[in-house]
Amino acid sequence: MDDLMNKLEESLNENLLKITVSNPRRSEEIKKYSIRPVLIKNCLTFQMERHTKTQVFHENLDKRQTVEKLTDILPLYKQVQIQTVTEEVTALISKKGRASIRTAAKKQTGDACRLMHNRPKHYILEEGKKVPFLQDLGVMTAEGKIVRTRYDKFRQITAFLNLSRMCCLISREKKKSPFWISDAGSPI
Repeated sequence: MDDLMNKLEESLNENLLKITVSNPRRSEEIKKYSIRPVLIKNCLTFQMERHTKTQVFHENLDKRQTVEKLTDILPLYKQVQIQTVTEEVTALISKKGRASIRTAAKKQTGDACRLMHNRPKHYILEEGKKVPFLQDLGVMTAEGKIVRTRYDKFRQITAFLNLSRMCCLISREKKKSPFWISDAGSPI
Protein backbone atom coordinates (compact mmCIF):
# COMPACT_ATOMS: atom_id res chain seq x y z
CA MET A 1 0.00 0.00 0.00
CA ASP A 2 2.96 2.33 0.62
CA ASP A 3 3.95 2.06 -3.06
CA LEU A 4 0.45 3.07 -4.09
CA MET A 5 0.38 6.03 -1.67
CA ASN A 6 3.78 7.16 -2.99
CA LYS A 7 2.48 6.90 -6.56
CA LEU A 8 -0.66 8.87 -5.65
CA GLU A 9 1.30 11.59 -3.86
CA GLU A 10 3.77 11.78 -6.76
CA SER A 11 0.93 12.22 -9.27
CA LEU A 12 -0.75 15.09 -7.42
CA ASN A 13 0.51 17.88 -9.67
CA GLU A 14 -0.51 19.83 -12.79
CA ASN A 15 0.12 16.77 -15.03
CA LEU A 16 -2.65 14.79 -13.34
CA LEU A 17 -5.75 14.20 -15.43
CA LYS A 18 -7.82 12.18 -12.97
CA ILE A 19 -7.67 9.80 -10.02
CA THR A 20 -10.59 7.44 -9.52
CA VAL A 21 -11.06 5.36 -6.36
CA SER A 22 -13.87 2.87 -6.86
CA ASN A 23 -15.35 -0.54 -6.13
CA PRO A 24 -16.16 -0.30 -2.39
CA ARG A 25 -15.43 -3.34 -0.19
CA ARG A 26 -18.76 -3.01 1.60
CA SER A 27 -21.95 -1.31 0.53
CA GLU A 28 -20.57 2.14 1.21
CA GLU A 29 -22.71 5.23 0.76
CA ILE A 30 -19.96 6.70 -1.44
CA LYS A 31 -19.68 4.55 -4.57
CA LYS A 32 -16.55 6.23 -5.91
CA TYR A 33 -14.25 9.21 -5.59
CA SER A 34 -12.87 11.23 -8.50
CA ILE A 35 -10.04 13.72 -8.11
CA ARG A 36 -8.85 16.21 -10.71
CA PRO A 37 -6.59 19.25 -10.56
CA VAL A 38 -8.12 22.71 -10.93
CA LEU A 39 -6.66 26.19 -10.89
CA ILE A 40 -8.58 28.45 -8.56
CA LYS A 41 -7.23 32.00 -8.30
CA ASN A 42 -3.97 30.79 -9.90
CA CYS A 43 -3.49 28.22 -7.13
CA LEU A 44 -3.37 24.49 -7.91
CA THR A 45 -6.01 22.68 -5.91
CA PHE A 46 -7.62 19.27 -6.28
CA GLN A 47 -11.35 18.88 -6.72
CA MET A 48 -12.60 15.72 -5.03
CA GLU A 49 -15.98 14.42 -6.17
CA ARG A 50 -17.83 11.98 -3.94
CA HIS A 51 -20.35 9.95 -5.94
CA THR A 52 -23.32 8.48 -4.10
CA LYS A 53 -26.02 6.51 -5.87
CA THR A 54 -27.88 9.65 -6.96
CA GLN A 55 -25.71 12.67 -6.14
CA VAL A 56 -22.22 14.10 -6.58
CA PHE A 57 -20.59 16.27 -3.93
CA HIS A 58 -17.55 18.48 -4.66
CA GLU A 59 -14.79 19.60 -2.35
CA ASN A 60 -11.65 21.58 -3.22
CA LEU A 61 -8.54 20.51 -1.30
CA ASP A 62 -4.85 21.33 -1.27
CA LYS A 63 -2.25 18.59 -1.84
CA ARG A 64 -1.78 17.76 1.87
CA GLN A 65 -5.53 17.49 2.49
CA THR A 66 -5.94 15.32 -0.61
CA VAL A 67 -3.22 12.91 0.56
CA GLU A 68 -4.82 12.69 4.01
CA LYS A 69 -8.24 12.00 2.49
CA LEU A 70 -6.80 9.32 0.17
CA THR A 71 -5.02 7.67 3.12
CA ASP A 72 -8.36 7.44 4.94
CA ILE A 73 -10.46 6.10 2.06
CA LEU A 74 -8.09 3.69 0.29
CA PRO A 75 -8.62 0.75 2.72
CA LEU A 76 -12.37 0.94 2.01
CA TYR A 77 -12.04 0.43 -1.77
CA LYS A 78 -10.64 -2.23 -4.11
CA GLN A 79 -9.53 -0.25 -7.16
CA VAL A 80 -7.59 2.93 -7.95
CA GLN A 81 -6.92 4.45 -11.37
CA ILE A 82 -4.47 7.27 -11.92
CA GLN A 83 -4.44 9.04 -15.28
CA THR A 84 -1.69 11.54 -15.94
CA VAL A 85 -0.51 13.21 -19.10
CA THR A 86 2.23 10.58 -19.51
CA GLU A 87 0.89 7.35 -17.96
CA GLU A 88 -2.08 5.36 -16.77
CA VAL A 89 -1.81 3.43 -13.52
CA THR A 90 -4.27 0.80 -12.31
CA ALA A 91 -4.02 -0.60 -8.79
CA LEU A 92 -6.04 -3.42 -7.25
CA ILE A 93 -6.07 -3.53 -3.45
CA SER A 94 -6.41 -6.91 -1.72
CA LYS A 95 -8.29 -7.56 1.53
CA LYS A 96 -4.96 -7.58 3.35
CA GLY A 97 -4.16 -4.10 2.02
CA ARG A 98 -1.59 -5.11 -0.60
CA ALA A 99 -1.75 -3.22 -3.87
CA SER A 100 -0.85 -4.75 -7.24
CA ILE A 101 0.08 -1.88 -9.53
CA ARG A 102 0.14 -1.91 -13.33
CA THR A 103 1.54 1.07 -15.24
CA ALA A 104 1.13 1.83 -18.95
CA ALA A 105 2.80 4.66 -20.86
CA LYS A 106 0.58 7.07 -22.71
CA LYS A 107 1.07 9.50 -25.58
CA GLN A 108 1.29 13.06 -24.34
CA THR A 109 -1.57 15.30 -25.40
CA GLY A 110 -1.91 18.95 -24.50
CA ASP A 111 -5.17 20.47 -23.37
CA ALA A 112 -4.79 24.14 -22.53
CA CYS A 113 -8.05 24.50 -20.59
CA ARG A 114 -7.76 21.19 -18.70
CA LEU A 115 -6.99 22.88 -15.37
CA MET A 116 -9.60 25.61 -15.68
CA HIS A 117 -12.29 25.43 -13.02
CA ASN A 118 -15.05 26.87 -15.23
CA ARG A 119 -14.37 25.35 -18.62
CA PRO A 120 -15.82 27.16 -21.64
CA LYS A 121 -18.54 25.35 -23.56
CA HIS A 122 -18.04 24.93 -27.29
CA TYR A 123 -21.24 25.51 -29.25
CA ILE A 124 -21.75 26.00 -32.99
CA LEU A 125 -23.42 29.31 -32.17
CA GLU A 126 -21.05 30.98 -29.77
CA GLU A 127 -22.38 32.91 -26.86
CA GLY A 128 -21.37 36.57 -27.17
CA LYS A 129 -21.66 36.73 -30.97
CA LYS A 130 -24.85 38.27 -32.29
CA VAL A 131 -27.12 35.85 -34.17
CA PRO A 132 -30.14 37.65 -35.71
CA PHE A 133 -32.59 34.72 -35.68
CA LEU A 134 -31.83 34.05 -31.99
CA GLN A 135 -32.51 37.70 -31.25
CA ASP A 136 -35.82 37.44 -33.14
CA LEU A 137 -36.76 34.39 -31.07
CA GLY A 138 -35.95 36.24 -27.85
CA VAL A 139 -33.17 33.78 -26.97
CA MET A 140 -30.39 36.35 -27.34
CA THR A 141 -30.16 40.01 -26.40
CA ALA A 142 -29.04 42.75 -28.79
CA GLU A 143 -25.56 42.55 -27.16
CA GLY A 144 -25.24 38.85 -28.04
CA LYS A 145 -25.85 37.45 -24.55
CA ILE A 146 -28.15 34.47 -24.01
CA VAL A 147 -31.29 35.36 -22.04
CA ARG A 148 -31.03 33.40 -18.78
CA THR A 149 -34.63 32.13 -18.92
CA ARG A 150 -34.18 31.00 -22.56
CA TYR A 151 -30.93 29.07 -22.07
CA ASP A 152 -32.75 25.72 -22.49
CA LYS A 153 -33.99 26.86 -25.90
CA PHE A 154 -30.44 27.93 -26.84
CA ARG A 155 -29.10 24.46 -25.93
CA GLN A 156 -31.96 22.82 -27.86
CA ILE A 157 -31.17 24.87 -30.98
CA THR A 158 -27.44 24.12 -30.77
CA ALA A 159 -28.16 20.39 -30.28
CA PHE A 160 -30.35 20.46 -33.40
CA LEU A 161 -27.57 22.24 -35.33
CA ASN A 162 -25.02 19.67 -34.14
CA LEU A 163 -27.29 16.86 -35.31
CA SER A 164 -27.77 18.56 -38.68
CA ARG A 165 -24.03 19.01 -39.05
CA MET A 166 -23.43 15.33 -38.28
CA CYS A 167 -26.02 14.34 -40.92
CA CYS A 168 -24.30 16.58 -43.48
CA LEU A 169 -20.92 15.07 -42.71
CA ILE A 170 -22.24 11.51 -42.99
CA SER A 171 -24.08 12.34 -46.22
CA ARG A 172 -20.97 13.92 -47.72
CA GLU A 173 -18.77 11.02 -46.56
CA LYS A 174 -21.06 8.41 -48.12
CA LYS A 175 -21.54 10.58 -51.22
CA LYS A 176 -25.31 10.30 -51.00
CA SER A 177 -27.86 12.74 -52.31
CA PRO A 178 -29.19 15.57 -50.11
CA PHE A 179 -31.40 14.63 -47.19
CA TRP A 180 -34.41 16.15 -45.49
CA ILE A 181 -34.63 17.14 -41.84
CA SER A 182 -38.02 17.62 -40.29
CA ASP A 183 -38.52 19.23 -36.89
CA ALA A 184 -41.65 17.59 -35.46
CA GLY A 185 -42.00 20.34 -32.87
CA SER A 186 -42.32 23.18 -35.36
CA PRO A 187 -45.75 24.75 -36.00
CA ILE A 188 -45.20 24.82 -39.78
